[in-house]
Amino acid sequence: MVLSLAKEQYWNTLEAFTNDYYKKTSDPVYIFWRAFAQYQLGNPNAAINDLLSIQQKKEVAYACIVALLYYQGKARNTDRVTPP
Repeated sequence: MVLSLAKEQYWNTLEAFTNDYYKKTSDPVYIFWRAFAQYQLGNPNAAINDLLSIQQKKEVAYACIVALLYYQGKARNTDRVTPP
């Protein structure tokens, strides 16, 4: 189900689906997919926060590291001051 929602680019539905199933199962894979949906919806900071919460889980550790590197490279840094 998750892959078909991602394939069809139903990001809001994917986010809602993964929220529901994470509450039922506590499987960190659903948080990983929720982070992916959030990133696709244009919210990389929320995606990064979700991935940071599960990066110590053995099932998704490598995928989280790779996704975090990618998302952090694409996220806007609001703390950076640009010279005039």
